Amino acid sequence: MGRLQTLLIKASGLISTAALLFLLLLVSWGVFSRYILRTPSLVALEISGYMMVLLAFLPAGYLAYKNQHVASEFLVSRVSNRGKLILKVVSNIVVGFYSIIILYEGIKTVSVMYQGDFRSTTLLNFPTWIVYLLIPLGSFFLILPVLSNIIKLLSEYKNREL
Repeated sequence: MGRLQTLLIKASGLISTAALLFLLLLVSWGVFSRYILRTPSLVALEISGYMMVLLAFLPAGYLAYKNQHVASEFLVSRVSNRGKLILKVVSNIVVGFYSIIILYEGIKTVSVMYQGDFRSTTLLNFPTWIVYLLIPLGSFFLILPVLSNIIKLLSEYKNREL
């Protein structure tokens, strides 16, 4: 994986970590303002929703890069080493294909929202295209390590065959 790719993926991990910390503080403030001060914060509610979107999509590439994504070992544990390698390649291809579709459709959605100047209906009146941009951005960050994994796994397979 290239240095720029690694830097981008690590940056997405740092941003996700900061967003998670910010979300923790924001939700704490929301609970405090609602139940102690008796003045619910609509801004905290809206921004926490945006943070949840960020946390759903942006860290995917970082988790794949660190090999900490969710995986099922049921089938993998029952096949040979060659079979494990083939299953890893196939699963990375499926994830890559799925990510490319999400990237493409996400870009189309962001474009429509940007051109239509769609905004949130709350007091923030926030441009929604910025929030929706997190979806193709997260997909892009997932595609980078998946492609790298496919190349690495195929070279391992080729070296085992020789």
